[in-house]
Amino acid sequence: MAGRVVVYIDGFNLYNGLKDKHGRKYMWLDLQRLAARLLLPEQQLVRVNYFSARIRGAEPSADRQAAYIDALTAHCLLLEVVEGRFQEKRVDCRNCGHRRVSPASC
Repeated sequence: MAGRVVVYIDGFNLYNGLKDKHGRKYMWLDLQRLAARLLLPEQQLVRVNYFSARIRGAEPSADRQAAYIDALTAHCLLLEVVEGRFQEKRVDCRNCGHRRVSPASC
């Protein structure tokens, strides 16, 4: 059965999952090539949608993210970047009452 395939990638979860499991080893992952290698022989990749939110306020991290997204869009012709909005969420510790800021992508 031949089929056209669109791949959807959650950039926030992909980044954190790879970082937790492999450190920085796969930080420059070619998303289009990865998607193409996962297809069955009769399938055709037609688009890769990459969902992410730009980092604000952390210059080295924001610069690396921008460089990665620029490299992806230049190299992956089927890639479409869908930018969301990065929001911080306040989290209170139930034990001690300490309040911290946690990232939440929306």
